[in-house]
Amino acid sequence: MTDRSIQDIEEMGGAKYTPEERQDYEDSLKVYRDMKNVLDTAELKGLKKGIEQGALEEKIKNAKAMKVLGLPLETIAKVTGMSVEDIEKL
Repeated sequence: MTDRSIQDIEEMGGAKYTPEERQDYEDSLKVYRDMKNVLDTAELKGLKKGIEQGALEEKIKNAKAMKVLGLPLETIAKVTGMSVEDIEKL
């Protein structure tokens, strides 16, 4: 148990806890922190995936618009970073 954890318990009136109760508290706190870290990581991964998906959708939208304007497929490919084959499918 860390000094800070003991201080947290004592500030909450936990000085009355037995060593077993303190350990239970520490264990539950560890589970909480681990779960929070997992959720925070999942949220960040979801945000990153959403940003990537949005960028791809914007690239496709722009490629379609350039194609409608009659720009050469090679030019569209250079501007968007898409392959000529993918642009032809739009």
